[in-house]
Amino acid sequence: MHENDFRVTFGGMTCAAPPEELTYTVRPALLRRGQEWRLRANQLSGPQGGLDLATVREAALIQMRIAGVRIIRLDLVGPQTSARIQLTTSVAPHPVDAAQQSYLTLISEIGTRLSVAVPELTYRMEASRRVRLMTFVLGALVVLGGIGLTGLAFLTYVDHWPSLLASLPLLVVMKLFGAVLMYRSWPLRRSETFAIATLPFILWTMGGPRPEIIPPDPTA
Repeated sequence: MHENDFRVTFGGMTCAAPPEELTYTVRPALLRRGQEWRLRANQLSGPQGGLDLATVREAALIQMRIAGVRIIRLDLVGPQTSARIQLTTSVAPHPVDAAQQSYLTLISEIGTRLSVAVPELTYRMEASRRVRLMTFVLGALVVLGGIGLTGLAFLTYVDHWPSLLASLPLLVVMKLFGAVLMYRSWPLRRSETFAIATLPFILWTMGGPRPEIIPPDPTA
């Protein structure tokens, strides 16, 4: 496909994509310098090297919130190369800050071009089965540790009930935390996948750019 012929067709409507090279700066962590990503037609290049979007066979959009920090990550995997584009920002800025807006614009553009280059591609919105298995094992270890410590507490404080009762809430929280990790990371659960053409719409709901096929709001 020639750059001048790059088009997005959806629902009978055709939208032209800009053939020029687009450049975005993304900060993967709060204390790290921004990384530069370039997008020209189907060629994506960044600090990890180049990736031809037409070769992508696996994609994932992951979101995490940890102690007031929001992490959004797009993972793209090809036969030989892959790309991980991550943004770290504060939780729920209102309105969406410039860094997050730039990031959402980048991955929305990638999603649009993937829907043309690899229309059968799907993406998931949770960690891979391997990562979930590791988290599940961690949760199981936490639960087992909590059970072991509970037994040890009963043996240690068998003659000192106030100390035993004081230790129980923490041990209960520990076991509940492990159980939640196991439940949320059940490795045998099949990940739900979505058509890659829906990615720009998901990003729009997160504060990203309006997909071109949606007419502007006349009341705005």
